[in-house]
Amino acid sequence: MVNYTCANARLGSAVIRRNPACFARCPESHLADNESRAFPRNPSDCWLFCFFNTLLGNSTLQLKGMTAVDIIQPLTHAFDPETEGGCPDLRSTQRSGNRGLLLAPPPPQQQQQAAPEYTVGKSSPASLFPGDSLGPNKILETVGGLVQLHNQGSDGNIVLQDLHHAIWSTKTENFETTTLELTKEGVLRVVAKNGTVVWTPPGVLPSQTASKLVVQDDCNLVLYEYGNSQVLWSSKSKCITPTPMPPPQPPAPMPPPKRAASSTWFVLGDWGGGNNQPSQRTLPDQLRDASGMAMFARESSLDFVVGVGDNFYPAGVTDVDDVRFRATFEDAYNEPELDCPWFHLAGNHDHRGNVSAQLLYSTLQKGSGRWNMPYLWYSTKHGYIDEVTNETITTQVLMIDTTVLWGLEEIIDDVTIKTRYTSMPGLEARAAQQLEWLAETMANSTADYLWIAGHYPIYDPHSVDPRKRDALVPLMVKYNASGYLAGHCHTMQHFDSVHRVSDTGDSGSGFAFVVSGCGKECNNPAQPTNATAAWGADVVQSYRYSPNSTGTKVNSSFVAMVVGAEATKILYISDEGETMFEAKPVKRRQWSQRQQQQQQRQQQLR
Repeated sequence: MVNYTCANARLGSAVIRRNPACFARCPESHLADNESRAFPRNPSDCWLFCFFNTLLGNSTLQLKGMTAVDIIQPLTHAFDPETEGGCPDLRSTQRSGNRGLLLAPPPPQQQQQAAPEYTVGKSSPASLFPGDSLGPNKILETVGGLVQLHNQGSDGNIVLQDLHHAIWSTKTENFETTTLELTKEGVLRVVAKNGTVVWTPPGVLPSQTASKLVVQDDCNLVLYEYGNSQVLWSSKSKCITPTPMPPPQPPAPMPPPKRAASSTWFVLGDWGGGNNQPSQRTLPDQLRDASGMAMFARESSLDFVVGVGDNFYPAGVTDVDDVRFRATFEDAYNEPELDCPWFHLAGNHDHRGNVSAQLLYSTLQKGSGRWNMPYLWYSTKHGYIDEVTNETITTQVLMIDTTVLWGLEEIIDDVTIKTRYTSMPGLEARAAQQLEWLAETMANSTADYLWIAGHYPIYDPHSVDPRKRDALVPLMVKYNASGYLAGHCHTMQHFDSVHRVSDTGDSGSGFAFVVSGCGKECNNPAQPTNATAAWGADVVQSYRYSPNSTGTKVNSSFVAMVVGAEATKILYISDEGETMFEAKPVKRRQWSQRQQQQQQRQQQLR
């Protein structure tokens, strides 16, 4: 009788050679090159999944399984004489205690162990076992995080998504918080905070129990029946092929300037409704903000709007004909005073959907034609002829994509601003190209006011992100930018360069850092206990929204930029159209005129 450990290893080695890619993801991958240890003593769930599906086949995964010859051959060689390469005789291994039969089961106490605890990203495909649960703001993901099952927390929805799209969901958005459970009895369900079961997989009978829930690399969610490998239920979903990304576009020419005493434009962030349910596509506070914008514009004649991202919650749009374009944008901002060009960029929630469709909506001039988003990053320039000086005063806004630069960044706690990051391999290659474009465009800018607009702030309510600061602030210093505009945090905050607020310095020079993230709601995050430790010594927080600062709670808000011949005013406006805070004005880039003269001289010399 041969040593069964050796025989098992021979079979295990043959199976591994048939499907090495699957086994390479398992914790035991280092055993694959050691035939004597190719069948681990206590295999992981990942290893068992790969072994049995490769050995027996799985129609769902399109695996044919091994033939009888493939299975018998390594076992037959195991029984060859030891001198001819066969496994050792049992008597030669008695001292090690390796007795038993071929593919002998583990000891009873091992079979009775509890199901493994849920651990993010350790199994492939990722699985929930009986007794496991997926609580608010938790994620179950495949190795590398390319496909995720995400419990979104505050809105109660559980979403299957890849790095760019929401693929499938339980459609439980109307519940504050939920938990996905695979009970010890093998029942899959979504339970609301009050204990009510709000979702179960359709078509599954109460008598049918499950052994595991699997997140697959092909963007399918599969529930396997207990006692066999049959599929009990699946989401029948698959990964989405996005709309092709258009090439970068040349900058559009500046619209003809009009004579005026000043020019007004708005900064609006995080305005994109609630979710895809008809009642949630546009939120009441979003509509209040639109009304406040219209009220302010009646007194100032609005020239354009800069949207700093998160245009559609929770996961962007699906295609260029998505109803969200009409419901969340066109119909929500339909006041005559808001009938002007809107310039948009993508936020992290937009990148959860088909972000290319937002670019195509702009290219095709769909809807009202107000939507402008020619590429992930681009420049827009506007001007007016000052009634007093007869000068053409210009403002240039450089729209950048911070998700391309730094990946998906999601706030999972609005109070502490606790953040989670997910890399975006498909976009990382564009990051260097974008930064090169940004530096070149800033170097060639002759605008009187030069702003960078991105979704993620450099300085958020609790900290400074050194990645963003180190990439952007040196460019702002080198090319004398006016400031940086952002959203992402659902609050209103203003930061100034230190010398803008010092008693001895020039109060109009330096940078303004604007956070305008209250397009659909306005939170009130707690202040850090040590401001210098949180943000560094280079900036001062000049304003943050708080009910105590205005005396009343603000439901939503936006920022108005009023451009003059000498400076640009920055006004934080409530959904009632009232000014909550006026920041120190940003002075005109005087040196840009000298730069323009130098460029003119260089052109004459040519």
